[in-house]
Amino acid sequence: MSRLWGLFADRPRPRLLVWGIELVFTHLIGALLGLVFLPVALAVALWRGDAAAAPLIGYALGLTVAGYGVFVRRRWVVVRELEVPCAGLPSALDGLRVAHLSDLHIGSFDDERVGRRWVQRVNRLQPDLVAVTGDLVTSGTWSYTAVSRVLSELRATYGVFVILGNHDQWSGEQFREELAAHDVRVLNNTSESLRFERDGGEAHLNVAGLGDPYTQSADMERTLALRSAGFTLLLSHYPSWAEQALGKDVGLVLAGHTHGGQVGVPFLSGRFNVARAMGQRSRGLVELEGMQVHVSAGLGTSGLPIRLGVAPEIVVLRLRSLEAR
Repeated sequence: MSRLWGLFADRPRPRLLVWGIELVFTHLIGALLGLVFLPVALAVALWRGDAAAAPLIGYALGLTVAGYGVFVRRRWVVVRELEVPCAGLPSALDGLRVAHLSDLHIGSFDDERVGRRWVQRVNRLQPDLVAVTGDLVTSGTWSYTAVSRVLSELRATYGVFVILGNHDQWSGEQFREELAAHDVRVLNNTSESLRFERDGGEAHLNVAGLGDPYTQSADMERTLALRSAGFTLLLSHYPSWAEQALGKDVGLVLAGHTHGGQVGVPFLSGRFNVARAMGQRSRGLVELEGMQVHVSAGLGTSGLPIRLGVAPEIVVLRLRSLEAR
């Protein structure tokens, strides 16, 4: 068990060793899923007239599903485009395209090369703005420089904005300095105001970034205190903090953290997934008292390097003004 626990640690490893560790996890997950598939395996074995083959058939089914989750679904990124009706959105911001990324978890399992592929996908979408809502690494400080290089390659017309998540707090100040050295804009209990002149109209967009609740440094009042008059987009790693923005003139909250559950029942994972089983908002768009909240399923993984039923995603949100309709 001690040796197995060591496999979860995220530290620099040769790619061949990482591949071997992924095979170990595939075997372990496959063995557990084999128990789930045992009734089906028993039925197949009886049909073949060899009941003793049921455990092997169950394991083979479990191994197939586990292999798909570790080596295929985990790497198969989905790009979603959503229209978000926003109350109070000025007409000059109508149609603004915001790419939402979260939970990259760049480290030994999803390394810098994988991160660069994600960035290339985003850049090809040509978003107006990019928001990254935390958990950029999995553990330790060793991959701070790698993820800083990755994020520095993101491109958007009006800028890229980043906040840190709970997994980024091994040395939060060091990480913010590293990101700043690569010209990555990090918001930490603060906001920036962007001025837009579009279609003959003028408006301000406030992009606010909440600090980290895990280290008890999140301060909603401070984050929203110095805003200009205009529409506010709030970045919050934890979806549960969206409720604290109610009544504070926030139009849209972007969050992550839950990975959409990371594992869910195929075809029914929106309702049945690990995050919902733990009482968390898993993923997708929801309206809270007129405020829109979008929770990303993220791109990377933590814990077991597997996704089942829950795709890694890049989401482009097209903001729509209710008044302009």
